[in-house]
Amino acid sequence: MDQVNARIEKLPFGRPMALGVWLTGICFLIPAFYLFTHGQMRILIAFMFFGALLMSWTLNRTLGIAATFTFLLTLGDIRRILDMIAPSYQGLDLLLLVGPIFAVYLAVPLLMRLKVADTISKAVLALMALMIVEIFNPRQGSIIVGVSGALFYVIPILWFWIARNYATDRMMDTLIYRVFLPIGILDGLLGVAQAYVGFFPWERDWALKLGNQYLYHAGHMRSFGFSTGASEFASTLLIASVCVLAAIFAGKRAYILLLPILLAASLLASSRGLIVKLLFAGAMIWAVRSKGGKNWLPRFIFALVVGLGLTYYSASHAGGDEPRSAQSDTASTAQIATAHVTQGLADPGHSTAGLHWQIFVGGIVKGFTYPIGTGIGAITLGAGKFAAGGATMGSSEVDISDAFITMGFFGGFLYLFIIYMVFRLAFFYIREGSLSMSLTYMGLFAALIGAWLALGQYSTAPFIWFCIGSLVRKQSLLQSAGFQSKSSNVKTLKNVTASRV
Repeated sequence: MDQVNARIEKLPFGRPMALGVWLTGICFLIPAFYLFTHGQMRILIAFMFFGALLMSWTLNRTLGIAATFTFLLTLGDIRRILDMIAPSYQGLDLLLLVGPIFAVYLAVPLLMRLKVADTISKAVLALMALMIVEIFNPRQGSIIVGVSGALFYVIPILWFWIARNYATDRMMDTLIYRVFLPIGILDGLLGVAQAYVGFFPWERDWALKLGNQYLYHAGHMRSFGFSTGASEFASTLLIASVCVLAAIFAGKRAYILLLPILLAASLLASSRGLIVKLLFAGAMIWAVRSKGGKNWLPRFIFALVVGLGLTYYSASHAGGDEPRSAQSDTASTAQIATAHVTQGLADPGHSTAGLHWQIFVGGIVKGFTYPIGTGIGAITLGAGKFAAGGATMGSSEVDISDAFITMGFFGGFLYLFIIYMVFRLAFFYIREGSLSMSLTYMGLFAALIGAWLALGQYSTAPFIWFCIGSLVRKQSLLQSAGFQSKSSNVKTLKNVTASRV
C-alpha cells in the first residue's frame, strides 16, 4: 500500500487531476486578460502568483507547499523588482495578500469540518477564536486596524491547521532541507554581497523609498537578502543555521561546509539577538541529542555558559580596532555591522538587552492594565496607517508580551500554555522520532521562541506554525495507530506517515 501511495505521489497527472489543472488555468485567463488590457499590471502579477500556487497545490501538495514558502521567502525581492516595472502607490501592496489568501483557501475547508481531540489543537483553536474577537476591539480604533493585525496573528496560525491535516514526513523534509535551507544559504550569500559589494539598483531604490527601517548608521543600509526587511532576513538566517546544526549533531557532517556562509552572513546582518538565539538553539540541540533528552537541563546550562563565554572572549578580542574604524566617515557597511555586533556582545554598556527587558515586562503589565487587550492590530504598522489619529500601543518586539498587550492576560497565559505544550511534544518526539528531524524541531522552537508570531515576517511565522502543526499530526497518527511501546514506535511512525494526503 505504501508503494502504491508513493507512486501516486510521484505521478499526479491522472486524467481528473489534469482536467482540474486545465480548468483552473482557463478560469484564470479571463480576469488576467481583463487586468492586462486595463493596465493593472501589479494586480495581474499578484493574480498570476496566486494562480501558480493554486495549480502547484492541485498537481501535488508537497509541490504546493514548497512553492508557497519559496514565494514567501523571496517576496521581498519580488516586490522590489516588480516596483521597477509597476511602481506601487500608497496603500497595501496586493502581493502581500497572495500568501494569506492562499492560506485561507486551504484552511477554511479544514476548519469547517474540524474535529479536535488533542490539547494543543484545542488551545490553538481557542487562541485563534480570541484573536478573531480582538479584531473588533474598539481600543485599537477602526476595524481595518484589526483586519490588518489578522495578517500577522490569524494567518500564521492557519498554517498550523494546514500542516495538521497535510504535513507528511516527505513534505517536511522537502520544506526544511530542500526549500528553506537552500534559500537560506542563497539569502546569506546575497546578504554578504550586499555588505561588501553593495545593493542592486532595485534594492537600493526600494530601501531609500521606505526610509529608516532599512538604514542602520551613517547612511549605510543593513543587509536584507531576499526578505521583506532586515528582521525577517535575520530570522531566515537563524532558521537555516539551526537546520545545519541539527543535521551536524545528527551525524550529517557534510553540513559543516555550510556553516561559514551562514555565520558570516549572521555577523554582517548586524543583529546581536541573532547570535544569542543561535547559541541558545545550539545549546538546546546538543543538550537533548543523547539519552532521549534525559538530564538535558544541566547539559543545556553548561553548553550555554560555555558558548556565551567563548562568544564574549571572541567579540572582545575581535573588536580591537574595529569600533574606531566603524566610527569614521569612510567606514564600510561591513565594518559598521561587525562593530555593532562585537561591541554589544563584548561590552554590556553597548547592549540594549536591558531596554528590551523593560519593554517586555511593560508588555506583560499591560495585559493586566487592559484585561480585554488592546486588539491584535494595535501594535502593528496597520495602526499607524489606518487608525484614527494613529492610535497604537507599540510592539514589545516579543510575541509573548505582545500577546498580553493585544489579548489581555487571558490571551497571554493561553499563548504561554501553547508554548509549554509544544516543547513538551517536541521532547516526546526526541525520544520517539527520527534524530535529525527531532533535533531540527527542537532547535527551531528554541531559536524562535519569542518570535513565533513575529510582526512583519511573512515567511518565518507561517513556517514555525507549519512545523508545530506537523508535530501535532505525528502525535495523532501515532495515537490512531495504537502506539504502545517504545521499541515499536519508530517502525509505526514511518508506516503511518508515509501515506500521501
